[in-house]
Parts: sequence; C-alpha cells; structure tokens
Amino acid sequence: MNEEFLISYLKKVNGIPNDLNMKSPESIRALMNITMPFSLSEEYYLRQDEYLQQRLKSKTIIDVKEFPNQISLYRGDITLLKADGIVNACNSKLLGCFSPLHGCIDNAIHSYAGLQVRRDCLKMMQEQGHDEANGQCKITSGYNLPSSFIFHTVGPIAYGRPTE
Repeated sequence: MNEEFLISYLKKVNGIPNDLNMKSPESIRALMNITMPFSLSEEYYLRQDEYLQQRLKSKTIIDVKEFPNQISLYRGDITLLKADGIVNACNSKLLGCFSPLHGCIDNAIHSYAGLQVRRDCLKMMQEQGHDEANGQCKITSGYNLPSSFIFHTVGPIAYGRPTE
C-alpha cells in the first residue's frame, strides 16, 4: 500500500526506528514536515503525488472563477483553492515549517503540495546564498494543490502588542 511505502521511506530518510507504529495520514504529514529533500527518489515523489492526489479527490475544491467579484475575500483553506496562485506566508528560510502537524499555513501548503516544493525552495535558497528578505517573493509550482503556483513571501513579524 502507498501509505506504508511513504511512512517506511520517510522514516528511513529521517533515521526513525522502524518499530514505531505509524499508520495514519497524520503520520505521513508529520514525517513530511521534518524531511529535508536532499535526495528523495523519483519513486518516492511518484507515490507521494499519487497519495496526495487521491486525498485531494475526497475534498471540495473551490474554483475562484466562481467567486462573484474579481476581488473577493475568502475565508477558508487556501490549499483547496483552484487559482492561478496562492500566497504562502513563510519564514525567511522558505523551506516550510518543520514542526510536525503545526497549524500554520506554511506547514499546510508544504504538506499538501508535496516535498517537491521544499526541494525547489531549497535549490532557490542555495543559489541565493542568504535568507529571503521581508516582502520578497519566490515562486514554485503548486504541484499537488489545485492552484498552479505558490508565491512564497516573508511577511513582517510583530512582537508584543501592535501600536498605532
């Protein structure tokens, strides 16, 4: 089964003992969250894509072309938007959130798009040679998301209580 392959593969890549009993979709997502994409096999990416596309079929996709106005406010899961692109509020490393099952949008986007996004971001950041500055943007494919592209941008970080 695909789930068993993905769990076994990611546990091996991350040096996690095989005696841990991990079998749920959350386990796959948690393992993806901690995985660096240094040398993942093509077989892994093919099986991951198959798995993520199958899971996506069980969800309701929202096509932005059906919104009533050209500019609309959407409150919901942006990983389900069929659009030209979605914006990822990411950290300055652009590699996604490494906290397993964390509730941030960066984690969700990387989890549901697939580890190719982390691979592509890693390549761009290595070529750039420094952290991404606030307000800059890098673009990757949406891979297993309904959106075509992901715009990764680092936003400002506010500490304490905001002032006027």
